[in-house]
Amino acid sequence: MQRTIPSAVLSTLDTLPDSPGVYQMINSHDTIIYVGKAKNLKSRVSSYFKDSTKHTVAKYQMVTQVARIEIIETTTEIEALVLETNLIKSLKPKYNILMKDDKNLSYIRIKGGPVEEIYRSRIKSSDDSESYGPYVSGTRISATLAALKRVFKVRACQVAFQEREWHIHITNTAGRSLPCLDYYIGLCPAPCTLEASKLETHRENVASLRQFLSGNKKDIFTKVEEEMIDYSNRQLYEKAKKTKDILDSLRSMTLSHQVVRDAIEGDYDVYICSERHSQILISILSFRSGEVRSLVHHEIENPLDESTDELLSLAIAEKIIENEWMKNILLHEPLSDESSELLRELGVKIEVPIIGAKRELVNFVRHNATEYLHRKALDLLSDTTLTRSHMETILGQLGYNVPQAKDRIIFECYDISHTDGRFTVASRSVLVNGKSETSLYRKYQIKDIPDGKIDDFASMREVMRRRYVEWVKESNFPHLIIIDGGKWQLSAALEGIEKGREQIRWELLSEWHSDEEILNRLGVNPQICSLAKRLEEVFLPYQSESIRFDVASSELRVFQKIRDEAHRFAITFNRSKRTKEMKKNLLEEIPGIGPVTRKKLLTIAWSIDAIRNLREDQIDQIVSKSQKDALIGHGVWVGEEKW
Repeated sequence: MQRTIPSAVLSTLDTLPDSPGVYQMINSHDTIIYVGKAKNLKSRVSSYFKDSTKHTVAKYQMVTQVARIEIIETTTEIEALVLETNLIKSLKPKYNILMKDDKNLSYIRIKGGPVEEIYRSRIKSSDDSESYGPYVSGTRISATLAALKRVFKVRACQVAFQEREWHIHITNTAGRSLPCLDYYIGLCPAPCTLEASKLETHRENVASLRQFLSGNKKDIFTKVEEEMIDYSNRQLYEKAKKTKDILDSLRSMTLSHQVVRDAIEGDYDVYICSERHSQILISILSFRSGEVRSLVHHEIENPLDESTDELLSLAIAEKIIENEWMKNILLHEPLSDESSELLRELGVKIEVPIIGAKRELVNFVRHNATEYLHRKALDLLSDTTLTRSHMETILGQLGYNVPQAKDRIIFECYDISHTDGRFTVASRSVLVNGKSETSLYRKYQIKDIPDGKIDDFASMREVMRRRYVEWVKESNFPHLIIIDGGKWQLSAALEGIEKGREQIRWELLSEWHSDEEILNRLGVNPQICSLAKRLEEVFLPYQSESIRFDVASSELRVFQKIRDEAHRFAITFNRSKRTKEMKKNLLEEIPGIGPVTRKKLLTIAWSIDAIRNLREDQIDQIVSKSQKDALIGHGVWVGEEKW
């Protein structure tokens, strides 16, 4: 360590016991900066002051501030865990893990009054309105509200009504002409006309909506499905697709409260730790009596880069202290032996399901955590203050040419995505003067890599080769190419550019271009860099040292914004190819199920699981008896006995 250890610390280290307990690290201002627990206080605390080269930057900074150490011995490690958690919550030391509850849960609220109003809210009602939720699919809540409006025909406007002297009056038209367009296209019964029949129709529609939100969904699903099948049978595929989208939105919304799988018996809590570009999240789902009761995300401040074990142990300990925990806990991955033993002593039963309904439940939480992190990233990166000047600053700091003020600045970012080597794809996202330019986004199907082989470097070489050929032929070079990855991905990109240059050279030679013409065409060297996720380092070609932008700077946010967009675009494309292939392969293997029948099935059912859940009368409208038997024989539809 590059400092002298204070005598007060040294004397403490010499006298530390081998017993369990809690230690507090205190700086020269007498402020507690870190609280930790240990099974063996002497071993654990001493480890901070041995080889500093193994410390993260944050841990090294913390240790250099320690002026003295205080300990509290406990009888057991469990006592130490509980005490540590209480001290962290009360003291909030600078370098400890801190958990912040997600405040972005969504509720559907129905506001009472003479004419009810339905709207979205981020808080549960504390007035006379009714609340339903929280709903975990917050990213789709707007689409869900639109679907609810269409299905149940309730007003979506903010027209204000008041009842005076047994009569209903309109006090604010909300800037609308009454009745509005929703009435004329059949989406609202127009209670704003104040006609008794229309007011009553709206009340009945709201009552049906209440039933749906309270859990009585079967009749509604049946109605929408029948409408979808009818459109499909009449070959009105566009209307069938729109109806299916409505059904998807309703199913997505209800997933938070519906029975996930009848096969899951008992009550469980699901804990998932997720990370995305230095954002860390603990997601906790409460599963009770066959229903998902709540899903809460905790954003984690983890200055010392503690392990997943430590993060999950803290989260569980907090629930124990708050007396809001379950003995049955589901995890995505097993904990260390030490953490598992500690939790078993607390009476906690840990399961890591591999297959089945419980695994689906765990994957459900993982998916929602991923969506939450993506939403948070987009919220952060959508700041309208990102401008052309920030891109100019980036080019200047990287030592690259800055275009004239009248020219647009264009950045491109490339990312690779695959599923265990299958369905390998690449993506391109584009920023123009600080704003996303989605019309210039591109998807790439990787052609040179055998399906099933994992080779991100070869994939990047292929993409850059193809892109360079396009650049030269169309003269559309961006001002900066950003590769998602570290040094090795950058090297692969440069190799791809050279392969593209060689390809163009041979094409020009075959067309009898002069050496001078070829040199002029190929003399452009793309301005390129890579962004490594771990520490958000920027690497330039043939330079060993990275460039670090200030973590709070708008320039770094430019990098993060375009990188996250490329990552999202690639993953979405990969998922789409994977889903399409899975559905296609399974249905194509079934004798007698031709392309027309496959199209009809996949129009009304978005997945194989959805086909399995179709009723027999729905199946009978699409397939013949022999085709139905074939579906049953291949496990795509389970037959009448399911019901």
